Amino acid sequence: MNADLFRATCKKYMELRHIRGKEALRAHTTIGSSHTFKNYWDNPSLIPIGVWEQIMGALNVPQEERIEILK
Repeated sequence: MNADLFRATCKKYMELRHIRGKEALRAHTTIGSSHTFKNYWDNPSLIPIGVWEQIMGALNVPQEERIEILK
């Protein structure tokens, strides 16, 4: 997974979807704690695929961009 591309894509779609901050994004997932979300944000390779899909789904990231992140 391309960590820099993951973060850049998330920031891009957070702005487009009017999601203000990582805590607001976390609220759209099943991640219980802010600490866990921060760990995932700092090291995206730790994100379970189901949670990754929740994040991408909350941001409505197109499939083509999701595939690029995973390469």
